[in-house]
Amino acid sequence: MKVAVEPMTGCKRRLAVEAPSDVVQQAWEKAYGRVQKQARLPGFRKGHVPRSLVKVHFADEVRREVAEHLIPDVYREALTEAQLDPVDEPDLQDVKLEEGGRRGATGHRARGLQGPRGRAFDAAGG
Repeated sequence: MKVAVEPMTGCKRRLAVEAPSDVVQQAWEKAYGRVQKQARLPGFRKGHVPRSLVKVHFADEVRREVAEHLIPDVYREALTEAQLDPVDEPDLQDVKLEEGGRRGATGHRARGLQGPRGRAFDAAGG
């Protein structure tokens, strides 16, 4: 995982995170599985809708599932790797969730992080 911490004005920091493509792809696969189990379309029993139709008819739900599960995990891992301790919720910006062999990048903006020495600062993303 690529994590970059950039100092900004005052006590703010920008935290840019790029997750490995295999982690992102695994999150997409799990999301398709979760949505597919609940999917209902005419002509198919609940949970038996083919993945190709899930991709077409439930794309927004799958993307939401990926975001709900992948972003918090990647964010926590990035904070640990950068030795940051958030004091407030992050302000997420420029979040890109890409399916396939492409990489997934997330930009995080968090206010009120605490560094390894206990000093408080903010993280802004992009």
